[in-house]
Amino acid sequence: LPLVSDAQASCVAKAVEFFSELVIEPIVELGLGETDLDDDDDDDSSTRCLVAWRILSKLSYGSKEAGGSRNASGSLIVALQKLLIHAGKEDSKSLAKNLFRAVYQACGTSLGLDQRSLSLE
Repeated sequence: LPLVSDAQASCVAKAVEFFSELVIEPIVELGLGETDLDDDDDDDSSTRCLVAWRILSKLSYGSKEAGGSRNASGSLIVALQKLLIHAGKEDSKSLAKNLFRAVYQACGTSLGLDQRSLSLE
C-alpha cells in the first residue's frame, strides 16, 4: 500500500489496481448486495470480502509500528483518493455509496442487528 505514493507512475498504477482488486472490489460487492457474509453457498465471495476487511483492520495496527508500515493509514487515504479520481464523477459517487453501504452492513452484522430492518434508503 505505501507504493501508492511512489515516484514512478507505473508503480502507483499497479499498487492502486492491486489494492482495488484485493480490498475495494470485494467490499463493494458486499455493498451492492452481491455478497452475503452469512451465506455458506457463496464461500469464494464471502472469503474475499472477509479477507478485505481483515486487511483494512490490520492497517491501523501497522500505522503504530516503526518502519514502512508506519504510514499505512496515509497510504490508504491516498489510494482511495486515486481510485475515486480515476473513477470519474458519476462512478466515484456510486463507488463511495457502495463502500458506505458495505460498512453499514458490516457494522450491522457485527452488532448482530437484523439486516432486513435496516435500510440506508
